[in-house]
Amino acid sequence: MLNVNRVILAGNLTKDPERRDTKGGAAMTRFRLAVSKKWRSRDGELKTETGFFPVVVWNQTAENCHKYLTKGSPVLVEGRLRAETFVGNDGQKRFYTEVIGDAVSFLGGKRDPSYTPPEPEETPEGAAGSREGATGEAGGTAADIPF
Repeated sequence: MLNVNRVILAGNLTKDPERRDTKGGAAMTRFRLAVSKKWRSRDGELKTETGFFPVVVWNQTAENCHKYLTKGSPVLVEGRLRAETFVGNDGQKRFYTEVIGDAVSFLGGKRDPSYTPPEPEETPEGAAGSREGATGEAGGTAADIPF
């Protein structure tokens, strides 16, 4: 029988990530991800539904998330779901589900309210230009990434 446990979420951090180190020295970072869905109802009203998902990442991914992410940072998380069962202080059985992130892609730059993007440079008409490097899609390798 085939078993698949895979999740992909894109959203924004609800607060700054929290990092801890295990007794064995492994880095662990937790954050909550807000993921919104927007649609129009039958009467044309714009509706929004937001889900909040706890995410846990480990080791180098944990270190990078703690170092570079802050509240509001947009990210894409790929991972799996882990469901836990525990008994609460009131004696009731509780269920908790979290995302174990295998990979986190940072979708935006550092948020600075005083930052204004530079004006695009003028290029002479008819000049042959390459888009390579302008989009970040070509001209680099994974080794060039600082994390």
